[in-house]
Amino acid sequence: GVVADTFWHALSAAEKLPVFWNIGAQEKEFSDTVKRAFFDEFSGSGELMLSKGNIGHLMDHAEKTIESDYYVPYVAQVPMEPLNCTVHVQNSRVDVWVGHQDPEGVVNAVSRLTGKTPNDIYVHNCFLGGSFGRRSHMDFVIEATRIAMDIGRPVQMIWTREEELRSGAYRPMSAMRFKAGFDIDKQLVALSNHSVTHSIRYDQDKSFKGVDESSVEGLRDHPYSLPAYEFTHTRKNTHLTSWWWRSGGHSINAFAMECFVDEMANAADVDPIAYRRQMLIDKTEYLEVLDVLEQKSGWGKRNLPRGTAMGMAIHKSYGTVCGQVAEVTVDNGGVIINRVTVAIDCGNLVNPMTAEEQVEGSVIYGLSAALYGKLTIENGRILEDNLDTYGLLRMHEMPEIDIHWALSGSNKWGGLGEPATPVIAPAVCNALYKITGRRIRSLPIRDYYLQIR
Repeated sequence: GVVADTFWHALSAAEKLPVFWNIGAQEKEFSDTVKRAFFDEFSGSGELMLSKGNIGHLMDHAEKTIESDYYVPYVAQVPMEPLNCTVHVQNSRVDVWVGHQDPEGVVNAVSRLTGKTPNDIYVHNCFLGGSFGRRSHMDFVIEATRIAMDIGRPVQMIWTREEELRSGAYRPMSAMRFKAGFDIDKQLVALSNHSVTHSIRYDQDKSFKGVDESSVEGLRDHPYSLPAYEFTHTRKNTHLTSWWWRSGGHSINAFAMECFVDEMANAADVDPIAYRRQMLIDKTEYLEVLDVLEQKSGWGKRNLPRGTAMGMAIHKSYGTVCGQVAEVTVDNGGVIINRVTVAIDCGNLVNPMTAEEQVEGSVIYGLSAALYGKLTIENGRILEDNLDTYGLLRMHEMPEIDIHWALSGSNKWGGLGEPATPVIAPAVCNALYKITGRRIRSLPIRDYYLQIR
């Protein structure tokens, strides 16, 4: 840490320091080599999570099989306000000024570090300035506290955007392989899935064994009625650090699962919404959301211009079912997201306006990551260092967002801050397939198109 009387003086001094880093073996790490290492894990069996029936026999005797690999890179949370924390360590107490998602956790972390009791730690929790999971980590609080302890003065620690992006705790990288078998009547007979994901739990505790729940949420608890299935998982961590990202593992797994369900619908020659209805026949909360989504989006009833199509997806997370239809246009190598129709069941509402804002924010955040989100590893380091190299959705790229409530009421109270985030990526990718005939199985979408308009 470089300490000075102003942020500008500290930053100027840091830039003049002749620092030489010994990266070590990590210098050989590149995005492509890490990605290949994840895909190499498909040759192994993985840890069994769910199974029903003799998958091997059913696949061998299927009339037709389809197999697809999906991949998502590391992405950053990119809060509007870079990480910062002010700490004053005194003999009788410690004061911490910070915008944090877990103020109780701040008390415990500072208590352990300083040796003072929790009753002597005073956390003045400020506005977050954006978070999306990043401000639930303790790294920047611990760093500020250590510096304050070392110099014996109150310290305001500020990370630059470059530090926040390159030294972050990212949404995990993941690779997934799906295989489906069909009989002569194009009916599904078996589905297999093998996921390979960087584990947040293992980053927290190197003694952790087993399957990280955050790595498989949305897969282990998928809603579909399948005749036979096998879901396996492999944990694979790299030298980077992972952490929670808005909607957690759901944003990874819903993308792959809902895109592959569309692939199965295509193989069965069935409309995507009708196909999901067949596999959700006993899931009333999903069916009601699908009914509202189909009606309000005009699915199958609107004459769309050439180069424009609708794609859909549905997913449940945090107790809430969310379905989305994305209307997308491809024109001269560019992509335009015209409209997103959302049907959502969180059970009950307290403040409809706040609820709509949460859903809109979730769609925007998920769409931004779907279109642009990617961190590039080169010689072990992250290349993206500011908002000119790490892409985010701009205002002129925003679609119209049309929200409809399919509330089931009763005693159901689902979340709203995250459930609309995982659904947008597969909805857009499924629409793009209808236009181009090409499946996007690796995010971000920007890698496939000249521009987003």
